[in-house]
Order: sequence, then C-alpha cells, then structure tokens
Amino acid sequence: VVMLDPDNFEAWNNLSNAYIRSQQKERAWRSLQEALKCNYEEWRVWENFLAVSTDLGVFEDVIRAWHRLLDIKGKYQDPEVLGILVHAINEDIPDFNGQLASKWRKLALQLVGRLSSISSADYVIWNAYSALLCPDPALENDLEVLSRSVLYQQKAVRYSTQIERWESNLEHFKLVLKHALRLCDLSLVYIKRLENVVKSQQKSSTKLALQSVIVKAQKNLDLFESSDRNELESNIDQLRNMLNEILSF
Repeated sequence: VVMLDPDNFEAWNNLSNAYIRSQQKERAWRSLQEALKCNYEEWRVWENFLAVSTDLGVFEDVIRAWHRLLDIKGKYQDPEVLGILVHAINEDIPDFNGQLASKWRKLALQLVGRLSSISSADYVIWNAYSALLCPDPALENDLEVLSRSVLYQQKAVRYSTQIERWESNLEHFKLVLKHALRLCDLSLVYIKRLENVVKSQQKSSTKLALQSVIVKAQKNLDLFESSDRNELESNIDQLRNMLNEILSF
C-alpha cells in the first residue's frame, strides 16, 4: 500500500504499527516520520512518534512531538515519558545518535516551562522542572537557579500532598517523602548562601512546606506493614533531621 500511495498517512501509520508489534522500533520511527509528512495535524501519529522516539532515545524528537501534541490538543500529559526524559538528561545518557542527552536540557526546560503554564497544579511537572533546572544543588553556583529550583520543588511537595488521602497510599506516601527530601537537599544549599533577612523568610517558608508533611506522615505510619513502615520511618526521621539542620542556620 505504501509503495502505491506514498502520500497516505494512514498507510505509513499502519506500517509503523506493524513494525512496533514486531519490535522493529527504528523502522517504526522512520515510517512515522513519513506519516507526519503526509499529515502534520493527526495527534495519534504524533503520540506514536513520541512513544517510539522515547524508546529509541531520540530525545530531540520526544520534545518536538510533545510540543506538537500541545499545539494540537492544548494539553498533553505523560508522566512516564517525562520521567525518562529528565533521567536521561540528568544522567547524561547517550541518545540515539550517540550524543550526550544533557545537550537537550535547554529545550527540555522550555517544554516543561510550557507544561507548567498549562497544568499549574501538577506535582509531576514541578518536580521535573526543579530536577532539570538543578540536578545537583551542591554543584550549582547560580543563586537564582537555586531559588527557582527550591520554589518549584516546594510546589511539587504542595501539590503532591493535595492528592486525597495520600498518606494512606504506600506508593504516593513514598513519593511525597521523596519530593520533601529533595526540597531539604535544595534548601540546605540555598539557605546557607542567603543574607540574614532573606534567610529567615526562606527558613519559615521551608518549615511551613515540610512540617505538615512530617506530622501527617508520622501519624499514619501504622497503616502499613512493618517492613514498609521501617523504611518510611527512616525517611521521616531523615526529613525531620534535615529540617532541624535548616532551621539551625
């Protein structure tokens, strides 16, 4: 069909689906490129292109496809793909062409910035934004970057704790603690560098963000099995100790 009708995007899309089923991801990716030349407006083709590009590590196309999906649909979310993209960039994993993925950090930040303006209460997006902006606070010399990363991580904590009954869901409980511990890591570095007046304000802000998490988490530990409870309790203790260290500056 493709050879007879090269301008038929459905034929190219069907071919790509056949390649996907047979695990021929690169051929699927190339077929989808042809499908997009025929029809630039079909969101399902862009969605397939996003997925296959992610599997192959073509991160530039992941970002391009996501922008196009936002253009067409107005809103598009895929936490798994976002997590893969952030991890690849922060770990500097080689992409499909052998280039280090950190090359795409600036474009990824533009994408996540756009996502945050569309879905302003999505903790996944704010956590990703903070992680991309400042992967390792100990290595960050720019105070403005640290400030923004702390702010975005505070939003990740705030919105992740607005999920109904997060404290009774084990996986979400762990996620909240993970977000909160990263906020502590960022805040420890950031607050040390601030002048006294601003430092006091930031300490209050951090205390407000974290104290309610600690109290609610501690209160609901008994909901879980002892094996899980031990891990959670260890994280809560770590969180409490880090907050005390922040407040002692």
